[in-house]
Amino acid sequence: MSPENKGHAIGNTPELARAHNSHANPEPPQEKPHGVPTGRTMEAFHFVSYVPIDGRLYELDGLKPYPIDHGPWQPGQDWTDKFRRVITERLGGGDIRFNLMAVVPDRRQAYEQKLKTLKTNRAIVLEALQKMMREQPAMDAHNYAKSPLMEAHSPAPSTSSSSTDTASEAGSAFNSPVSPPPEVDRFVAVRFGEEHPFAPHDLLALLKTVETEICTCESALKDEVDKRRKYVVDDCRRTHNYDQFICTFLSMLAEQGKLADLVEQEQQLQQKRRPKRNDRRPRRRC
Repeated sequence: MSPENKGHAIGNTPELARAHNSHANPEPPQEKPHGVPTGRTMEAFHFVSYVPIDGRLYELDGLKPYPIDHGPWQPGQDWTDKFRRVITERLGGGDIRFNLMAVVPDRRQAYEQKLKTLKTNRAIVLEALQKMMREQPAMDAHNYAKSPLMEAHSPAPSTSSSSTDTASEAGSAFNSPVSPPPEVDRFVAVRFGEEHPFAPHDLLALLKTVETEICTCESALKDEVDKRRKYVVDDCRRTHNYDQFICTFLSMLAEQGKLADLVEQEQQLQQKRRPKRNDRRPRRRC
């Protein structure tokens, strides 16, 4: 198949065609006379992709029979710098309008993974504090007016209106048994050694830092979720057919006898806004 036929085959896929047509500009339904061409002159968009593969930058163009190899990028340099030079040389010589789009990972997945790691670290620190309190039962009675474990019972203030923790997690973190941490890609483990022991206040400071990062991560995750919800609402507004609503609304105005008055008021406003061409000042005679 030629590149043009490939484009037609992809564009005529039912799923893609429905998605594309649903986002097209709405047009009023009109009966078109026979024998008159209905095609319109529109701008044709050409899509070209640049992808890094095995340390080399490749250009994928549907109108070319094979990928274009732009070579490797410099050591210690990101592939986007190589792409920037290539696209600048390509478009700098002529007046070419283009839109630059990038395929990026979902930030929600990164925040969820980070939140999972932070909660694992918090569970490890809590377990270390409980172990220390069990090994030194008289420490808070003789050396501290308030137990470090009780100090850690009050979590850091949350910067987000909502949290992914349940009420039982936030209120009884020290009273409920700590379940074994889930398996994650990477986490920071708190280990005890004879040469570098951790003091209770050091663990409390670490715990507060982790809880602050958890609140920040939860807030960022909530913002990303809200952003996706807005995208869904905006997409529904763009693809919804308002013809039935408009026809029903105009019919109700006509039944109530308000449509003619509203049309007349709008016509009067339009006439007032138009500049009067014949309203010219007479010339002064000498």
